[in-house]
Amino acid sequence: MNETKITITELPGDHGIDDLIRSKMKPGETVVGIPDHEGASPGLDALVRASNWKRAGFRVLMQLNCRDRNRIDLAGRYLGALALGLDYIVIVTGLHTSLGTVPEAKPVYDLDPIQTMSYLRTIEPFDKKARSGPMTGIRTHVQNRDEFELNRLKRLLETRPDFLLIHSNHHIQNLAAWINHCSQVPGLDQTSLFFEMQSEAIADNNTIDLPELITGLYLKY
Repeated sequence: MNETKITITELPGDHGIDDLIRSKMKPGETVVGIPDHEGASPGLDALVRASNWKRAGFRVLMQLNCRDRNRIDLAGRYLGALALGLDYIVIVTGLHTSLGTVPEAKPVYDLDPIQTMSYLRTIEPFDKKARSGPMTGIRTHVQNRDEFELNRLKRLLETRPDFLLIHSNHHIQNLAAWINHCSQVPGLDQTSLFFEMQSEAIADNNTIDLPELITGLYLKY
């Protein structure tokens, strides 16, 4: 894989093996991705877990899911990430609780990821010193290359995300065609793009050629 690209490696949901994982990694090798109740299952609070990794000297990306929180808590957690000095935050929808291990839990979904991004832009002190805070982005899906896709991407970019985390069921070669199709949307060339892949998909392949506009890989556990 091109060494100039950033690699983000998502941790498994079980925080109990973090010490073991940390013993096999060195700060600077990868950005550590902290899931936020991945799979609609309870787990250690993402802010606490992110803080542990940050204190150990690692760069950290923390997920922020919309399923479990209203806008008050979303804002509070963003400010908490700012105070901890986290490097990245990615806003995700969150798997519906009916598909998780506690199906009787009631989902919140006060805001969707696009609305959350717009809301955070109104509450964070972006015009002052907080611009040194975490890069904040949105996880999105690559869909069809049609007019609807262009309009959806335009809505995403209007919220001024620092990056997009692109999930796709398509092969990485098709990603270049999607980027070429969407390149007419204003702001895409000024937004960092991370491509999400299953980690085992590249376990035996270190020669992945990413499209030029792709900033790096997000390796999903």
